[in-house]
Amino acid sequence: MRDITPTVIESAMTDWSGSSYTKIDALAVLSRLLRGAHQQGLIGYNPARSISRPEVDEVDPRSRALTKEEVDLVLQMIPEGVYRRYAAALVYTGGRAGEATAARVVDVDLPGRVIRVRRSISPGRHGELIEQTPKSHKWRPVPIVDDFVPYVEEAMEGKK
Repeated sequence: MRDITPTVIESAMTDWSGSSYTKIDALAVLSRLLRGAHQQGLIGYNPARSISRPEVDEVDPRSRALTKEEVDLVLQMIPEGVYRRYAAALVYTGGRAGEATAARVVDVDLPGRVIRVRRSISPGRHGELIEQTPKSHKWRPVPIVDDFVPYVEEAMEGKK
């Protein structure tokens, strides 16, 4: 891992296939992995931090969005239960992973079709879960779309 330098990363990026968005996403994943390695003391610094993001192709932003049929297909590929509901929460609310993880029944107004995003959960340095405010540091309402209702009802079943 210590052999990974900014030059090595930049050289590898020239061989990566895909759009500029794909390369940016791949660089972000690599940077997160290297940040974790740095936090654990495995490397002295995160070499991905010094890499410039690729120029973004002029592409219609809707081309990155999944169609309803694609969303349905992806969700059907996930076994029924908590993981499918979690993925549905991410897809249908546009929320962050920590926000979906922190959602509670008390945050849901099903008749009003809204979820109040009030908190987020993220892992701490030693694997412990830390509850904090959302990234914006204030709560916000998120609408519950029709396709998400069955997942919300299933998640709330038997809970107060």
